[in-house]
Amino acid sequence: GINAEYMGVMVSLAILLISAVTAQVIYNVQYVNQPASCPIVNNSAPSTSSSLDAIQNRGFLRCGTTEGDNIFGKLSGSGGDRVGFDIAQCKAVAAAIFPDYTSSRIQYTTADSITRFTLIQNKTWDMVAWSTTKTALREAKYNLRFGPVMLYDGAGIAAKKSNTAVVALSDIPANSTVCVTIGSTTQAAVANWGAAKNISVNATLQKKDVYAAFVSGQCTYIGDDLSGLASNLNSTTDRILTGNPLSKEPLAPFSNAGETQIGQIIEAVINGLLLAEERGVTKANAQASNDVYSTEVGTSLGLNPTFMTNVIKTVGNYAEIYAEFVNASVPRAGGANRLFKDGGLLYASD
Repeated sequence: GINAEYMGVMVSLAILLISAVTAQVIYNVQYVNQPASCPIVNNSAPSTSSSLDAIQNRGFLRCGTTEGDNIFGKLSGSGGDRVGFDIAQCKAVAAAIFPDYTSSRIQYTTADSITRFTLIQNKTWDMVAWSTTKTALREAKYNLRFGPVMLYDGAGIAAKKSNTAVVALSDIPANSTVCVTIGSTTQAAVANWGAAKNISVNATLQKKDVYAAFVSGQCTYIGDDLSGLASNLNSTTDRILTGNPLSKEPLAPFSNAGETQIGQIIEAVINGLLLAEERGVTKANAQASNDVYSTEVGTSLGLNPTFMTNVIKTVGNYAEIYAEFVNASVPRAGGANRLFKDGGLLYASD
């Protein structure tokens, strides 16, 4: 038979093995339940918590946007209400979140070309609608989540009509300087286009100051998105130079990438504006029975099941918003900002 010494050794080995396995299991359980300071947690990763509850408890949406722009955003009348293409996006998201939407449900803050990113990074604002070009670099660098494209645009250059020798982009003399907004994608677009003619870029001013410098004559040429040029220049004295756009500028609202629920709501709202146009749902006829989404969409987002009905009643569908704010300066007909079924680039799915 097996002697007592051999049995003793085997029992000891068995105890050690069981202890080791048990310790490993306990160790692993303790390790994965460590607090956020534990080395296995990547503290630079975006938060997955939703800010929807915070917005609803606060009672208003904080939206960074522009001011003093005829297309994108300006004060209207003595009442101080804001109107514009970007403002309509803020109102649409607020109307989705608050079924009892009124203007008091939004707190607007005027953004500039730098703060529009940094104040979303630190969650001072809930969203930004500021005619901002959607790029992979901006999403990664500033931890952003862009919504669907609201306006397909491109960069251009303008000059004074008194400068009769310059009508087209190709007429700009070598060694000229073009003024653009600091922190804008127009800077690279103009620099790349003008490199062969040694055309330089002055990108030291905020947008309103760039336009003021052009009006005063400090800047001979000004570069911006074509929609911005059309909105802010005086057609009597100023001329957008002919030629192909210098870049592609898909403009979209954005939020902090860590606030996933708000990002999802922005996406659903913008897509819903397009679906409403496709289906003929307008500010005049919007009602729960023709809401563009199934009630499951609203419920899954934590919103009223027919939230898009409130959105459309507040701002209209995409075509109505475009007609109100953009079409006079940038006609929709024949352009990229038509529905896909009409030959444009805009479409959405529910």
